[in-house]
Amino acid sequence: VTIPDIVGEYTITATAELTGYYSKTSTLSTTVVSEKSLTEYDLTSLSQVLDNRDGTRYRRSSIIGKWWCAQNLAYYEKNGEGEYSFGSSYYSEKATEDVFGGFYSGEEALRACPEGWRLPTVEEWDALGGLAGDLMSDSYYNGDRLWEFWPEVKKTNKYNLFVLPFGYATIVDGVYTFVGFNDYAFFWALKDGVPVCKYIFTQTPELLTWENPSLQDLGAQIRCVME
Repeated sequence: VTIPDIVGEYTITATAELTGYYSKTSTLSTTVVSEKSLTEYDLTSLSQVLDNRDGTRYRRSSIIGKWWCAQNLAYYEKNGEGEYSFGSSYYSEKATEDVFGGFYSGEEALRACPEGWRLPTVEEWDALGGLAGDLMSDSYYNGDRLWEFWPEVKKTNKYNLFVLPFGYATIVDGVYTFVGFNDYAFFWALKDGVPVCKYIFTQTPELLTWENPSLQDLGAQIRCVME
């Protein structure tokens, strides 16, 4: 079965029949994802920077004397079987690697940024003013609005960081389970050199902090900064 190269959700139904037996029907739903999946999400006015490890180019935004990546880090390592050994894409699917960016444990986050880049500190996140709406992009995924409308949250994307609610992951025995799509954005930050999480919840106007996340069992996303 060939699915058209048009973003959206598709359902495939197949039925097997044989004389003298009950027929059996099976249904599968799948989602087509590409760079066209995100709309109202135009970063082309921002300059680019290269990750020399894999050739990925990221858009970046100049904020308070520092360059912030305006896209989630999307660097991965894989073993000989093609399985993720460092970071994971959303649902471990190749199609989501660049569109969503990666999810990393806290231990991985400490060495995830390219040379010359680094994790932002809690103080640098807080210097952005603490209003979640200033970071949120009112964008759409395959035609559906990502951040839910909430009256107290004014989405301005003031800093051109284009933050989107791709949720977070729990990691058990190397298996990623994804939670909070459309509701949360979770990012690793440093406090006194130790990874903590800065996060946004769709119904809360403030940028929030999680002081003691598990560095092994939580998968969050990364926005690198550079001077």
